[in-house]
Amino acid sequence: MKQTIENIEPEQHNWETSPETGAIPFQLRDFTYKVFKNNSLKINNSALRDHENLEYGGSSLSIGGKNILFRVAKTTPTKVGQFVALYKRSGISGKITPLDFDDRYDYVFIASFNKQYHGVFIFNKEVLIQKGIFSKDKKGGKLSFRVYAPQAKQTQNWQCKYFLSLDDQNEKSSQVKCPLDAKQNRILRRFEELFI
Repeated sequence: MKQTIENIEPEQHNWETSPETGAIPFQLRDFTYKVFKNNSLKINNSALRDHENLEYGGSSLSIGGKNILFRVAKTTPTKVGQFVALYKRSGISGKITPLDFDDRYDYVFIASFNKQYHGVFIFNKEVLIQKGIFSKDKKGGKLSFRVYAPQAKQTQNWQCKYFLSLDDQNEKSSQVKCPLDAKQNRILRRFEELFI
């Protein structure tokens, strides 16, 4: 089922809303609303749900001519960081395999949140190859991995530079909240650094 997400203000939910809910996960709607409502970049097609990965908010879309795979990371009770499944199923054998560099995705967006923060990792496929997450020529790759937002853990420092915070400000020392326009501009500038 196709549903457009460009310029749709999210309903009164929060990021803890199940990513399985609705035609488009709340986390994806909220992200696109915050980033694209005053932006010249356009979503080229409606988000399509990946029914195999509903529990991770599995969706795909195209932004500015780039193909995007979207997931929502899950908090697990015993380990630090959040878990995300990132695989495809073979149409021939039915087996699950890692995503490959030659697959159609240019970027993977992973929504990550807890009570202190919420944001989206914006990984390009080149870094996912370097880190052994995507396969190359059908060799290597992972079916899943853990993400660590900057506020959560410094173990995976390489991931920090790909995290786009959607919070008011990350400056805990400042009591001053930035106005919505300044917040929107900060988010947009950071998105463009990661995406373009």
